[in-house]
Amino acid sequence: MLGPADRPARRRTGMRGAALAMCLTLWLAAACAPRAEPPSAAPPNVIMVVIDTLRADHVGWYGNSSSVSDFLNGLADRGSVFSNAYTPSSWTSPVIASLFTSRYPSQHGIDSYASVLNASERTLAEELRAAGYATLGLSANILVSAPLGYDQGFDRFKTYHGPLKERAATLTRDAVEWIDQMRSAHAQQPLFVYLQLMEAHEPWQPPHEALEALAARRGFGADRVAQLEAFVKEQPPFVLMAPEKIDLARDLYDAEIDSADAQLREWFATLSQRGVLDNALVIVTADHGEEFLEHGGLGHGHTLYNELIHVPLLVALPGQTSRVDIDDVVSLVDLAPTVLAAAGVASPPTFEGHSLLPALQRGSLQRWLHGALSHVAKPATAYSEMSDFRATDIQPKLHRQALVQGSHKLIERRDNQEEAYDLAGDPTEHDRAGLDAAATAAMRATLATVEQRLSHAQEPRRTEAIDAGTRERMRALGYDDGH
Repeated sequence: MLGPADRPARRRTGMRGAALAMCLTLWLAAACAPRAEPPSAAPPNVIMVVIDTLRADHVGWYGNSSSVSDFLNGLADRGSVFSNAYTPSSWTSPVIASLFTSRYPSQHGIDSYASVLNASERTLAEELRAAGYATLGLSANILVSAPLGYDQGFDRFKTYHGPLKERAATLTRDAVEWIDQMRSAHAQQPLFVYLQLMEAHEPWQPPHEALEALAARRGFGADRVAQLEAFVKEQPPFVLMAPEKIDLARDLYDAEIDSADAQLREWFATLSQRGVLDNALVIVTADHGEEFLEHGGLGHGHTLYNELIHVPLLVALPGQTSRVDIDDVVSLVDLAPTVLAAAGVASPPTFEGHSLLPALQRGSLQRWLHGALSHVAKPATAYSEMSDFRATDIQPKLHRQALVQGSHKLIERRDNQEEAYDLAGDPTEHDRAGLDAAATAAMRATLATVEQRLSHAQEPRRTEAIDAGTRERMRALGYDDGH
């Protein structure tokens, strides 16, 4: 999340209205503070799950009646759901680096498959380990690996290089084994467990039971299930898929989400049995989404439309038992400061994001006041960007930067054009001139300020050679670096 200096000035609303708003804010903040339970003396365990390539509109906690994510929907009923969470880019490597460092891609320098996260970067895992946490990172995505620097601060970090796409069952099993070892050696030590699952990433290979569950939910017959299973074996790279096959691909995608959801249900039940969730901060999100021809493209990493950068975000505080919906615009760079705040650890000065803990801890009257005064407050902003890497004839890089502020969105394109959207009236982003001239100019000025600010805090780029075997596996997963 960008700081106040990077947000456009609020419109003048008159001294009387501003004073009244301020008085109401101060009075209700004091009189209606949330009546939370006394904090635990022990710092919370932190469970963070990233479901790679999971679109926000394909999970049920945002109201998708055809959603397959039953367990996560239930978890949302006991957590806080952010309806306007954005990712700082639209492909994995820069996003996970931003998630770990609370910095933007142009700052930490991850802009290609071979990019290495600099050892000088301070990561969430490093800060937690310094505060006494035992730290575990398990990634089914081969781009998030120790040789590329993502293991910084983890006591144990593993990237799976076995099957093309390691299933969630393997990661959750290994996580439980590690947790048992840690509890046996240090029963009171707080845990940070990071899992990155790949079910929703192509190629989609859902198990038969996931396809049957999808069929039962949507009324498919046996013929449709057989057609989907045949397509699993023949599916081409997604970016080359014929338009008439997209419905099949979308069904496989949803079945994979259901498969991951079912495995998370079992894992969380095991964590609960072991007492890990008795005092735990739980975060479930995605690094980016997936485009199914909404704007003429397939896959991810080539645009900054909302099907790619609007991500699901669920945060459950220790002891939370009811759902809270939060409409604030937030960014994945805010998650590391949030975790540290919950753990009682100060964020390093390099972090760009800010803690979401105040928003998570608002009482009901505070939430009402926050919404009532939103028209006189400066809307929060989220920033996303994309490097020139991976520009191909099949999936050309269309966008360079995007800024979301409240319901307004501005995209700067590589052809020096821009797209200005009013997401409130045009959530699917098809009216490229949806904002008036004044609003567009204000967004443009804010974006220029952000760009100037970030240019002063950039790390030098480092790269690591990619071996032939890894490159072949990357291509099978839809990653093509042009070599």
